[in-house]
Amino acid sequence: MLRGILVEVDSEKQQAKIEQAINKRQYVFDFKLWDGKQKELKIKREVEFDIEKGIVIKVNPKSEPVDPNDIPVVKTLEECIEEFFAQENEILEKYKDFVQGRKRLDFLRSRRFILTAYNNLCEMDSRILDSVLKESKNEILQIHREYENYTKKARYSLEYLFEKVFLNRQSAYLKGQHLVKKTQSLLSNMQAQVNPLARNLEKSELALKSAKTPDEKIDQGVKAMRKRYVDLLQHIADQKDLIVKTTERLKKFQQKHLEEFEETFASMKQIIEDRFLVLLDTKAYDLDFYLWDRAKHSSVVKKFFRDSGIEGGYSSTTFLRYFLRGLDKSKLNAQSKELFSLLRYLEETNSRKVLLIRESSVDSKRDKQIILKVDSCISVQTQEQMIPAFHELCEKDYDIVVMEWCNSNISALEFIKKFRNKRKNAKVSFVVIVPEIQNSDFISKARDLGVEYFVPLHNTDLLADAVRMAL
Repeated sequence: MLRGILVEVDSEKQQAKIEQAINKRQYVFDFKLWDGKQKELKIKREVEFDIEKGIVIKVNPKSEPVDPNDIPVVKTLEECIEEFFAQENEILEKYKDFVQGRKRLDFLRSRRFILTAYNNLCEMDSRILDSVLKESKNEILQIHREYENYTKKARYSLEYLFEKVFLNRQSAYLKGQHLVKKTQSLLSNMQAQVNPLARNLEKSELALKSAKTPDEKIDQGVKAMRKRYVDLLQHIADQKDLIVKTTERLKKFQQKHLEEFEETFASMKQIIEDRFLVLLDTKAYDLDFYLWDRAKHSSVVKKFFRDSGIEGGYSSTTFLRYFLRGLDKSKLNAQSKELFSLLRYLEETNSRKVLLIRESSVDSKRDKQIILKVDSCISVQTQEQMIPAFHELCEKDYDIVVMEWCNSNISALEFIKKFRNKRKNAKVSFVVIVPEIQNSDFISKARDLGVEYFVPLHNTDLLADAVRMAL
């Protein structure tokens, strides 16, 4: 491979430039060809690269010489962190496809109120609670428990995480630790032998000197003991040296990888947290949607809304607005302030767009006012003719379409069928205004196309109720 250094790094263009070491020729390459870590893309970084027909085809950081005394990495940082978060990743992988392209509701922000609404509505009418709704609540609470366990794991100190997640998974590092502990134990035993051996040696040497005549046996014993003493001291010195060098290797290994571990852990931790929050928000939207879809068909809930003078659609936004309307804004505690903040969030995120298609401008103006009074979250666009309305509906996202059974000699059935074929995944509720004497065949065919709401001509009360149900 050729060698050179990086002379330019352009993060905006996702390109870098190499200057070849021998002839100073320069080559530009895309970041996607970089076979190394992103943070290693720095000016003056030494690199190795291959070219083909004057174009860089591969580039990587120059290999650093390996110090034989360095402790090798047995498992990469990424592998260790993935193992540590294996349970969390398994949960998130299970729901990977589920969260794609789905609507969301901030669960952490709205959790307490959604669960309060759930309990209140189910107490109001026990028939609202079915197996699907119950399972939906239990599932999101279980996911939330897993999320809380994850946050506890992720909040440990850096030093603790570095040891538990990375160091404890490095067999070569652990072997070095074990060697230090084993040598320290051995050293303690040897040091315990030094003083008794020294005293015995001193006595034996004194006895040898005090002997009137040379005693060869004592002399050999003293020499052997002296050698054992010297060998013991040397062995102790060697073991101390081994402990010092091994400890230095362990410390060097820690220093070499701590900063990179911190960066990698923070990055991977954030990815997991973001995925958890997306999953919780998606499940929260589904729970809230299904709860109110059940509640809006309850005669008990409808009566409660009427008797309490609650205006707006059957939704958490409306229910929270009703809950807060009696509070004195000048005397709010922290919890009440959070609820008002939640209401603003719900009103901003739960806006509903209605497309009103009426051939008569008079009818259109009257019906628009009726629809706008249903809920403050509604915005209404009007069209008088079917063809422009169809293009409008295909090009923009609407939540509800209010239309006549026939307009400009075009049937609502034809309009809806054509729209369903063109935008198969669009979730639009249709409210169809029909003659007072209804055509059962028309109604049946409309229901087959997914139409749920039918309003007799000129019945403004039922129009408002239908839109409220469709919200």
